[in-house]
Amino acid sequence: MNISQCIEDLVRKYVEVWRVANTAEAINNGYCMDFADFLLKYPAVANDGFFIMDSWAIRSGVVMDEYEVHDQGHLNWSLLEGYGISPPSDMSQDDLDKVYFAYHVWVTNGYLHYDSESPEGVASPFDLPIFKRDIERHLAKPVPAQTVTKALRMS
Repeated sequence: MNISQCIEDLVRKYVEVWRVANTAEAINNGYCMDFADFLLKYPAVANDGFFIMDSWAIRSGVVMDEYEVHDQGHLNWSLLEGYGISPPSDMSQDDLDKVYFAYHVWVTNGYLHYDSESPEGVASPFDLPIFKRDIERHLAKPVPAQTVTKALRMS
């Protein structure tokens, strides 16, 4: 069994056997930490250099207490670049730092990133569907009216 087959098997268990989630996306929205832990118990994954990564591990300056995150900090680009990860081609590091990313846990071997929605793996954590949705939400945010008005006055 390879990692893709292990992920597909585990998604099936979550949806059909344990019935704790009804889709791979639902697994990523509440069960991702357990999913990654269970995935690493498959011998094909555990013995092949895979490890857990999470969205706080790739950030610096996170300020939180036991109840909430007060400051999400910024992405740790030296760590990400060490893994060969750069921003999506249409965004800068500064752009990406402004995106509020949901807390997420996934499995990686340092080259590809895997979660319940990405059994084949993706080259960058920013290509994981959960983070792509966060980026899309951020880009879709309307510009505050006062900003538009100010810009119109300046033109």
